[in-house]
Amino acid sequence: MWIFSFAVVFANFDMNVLTVKGNSLAAIAMGIYYMLAASQENRLFFLLTVPMRMLTSIVFWNQGGSWKMAGVWEGGGAALTAFALYLGF
Repeated sequence: MWIFSFAVVFANFDMNVLTVKGNSLAAIAMGIYYMLAASQENRLFFLLTVPMRMLTSIVFWNQGGSWKMAGVWEGGGAALTAFALYLGF
């Protein structure tokens, strides 16, 4: 019977709050990872982020609407990271 009461509580909960909190935590964690990699001059980390960021860019772009701008931003950041690595920064 507890399954049904859990389902009722879960159905009434605003999932947007969880989404915003999860995305915020992920953004903070990625910021920390990037600062740590930069302070250590860890070029391999930055190189490995480029393909994933390009994939993220494609997924955002395919969502359409306002997500296209997020895709452009992510793809541009990935391209700039790849270019900086190519130049040896």
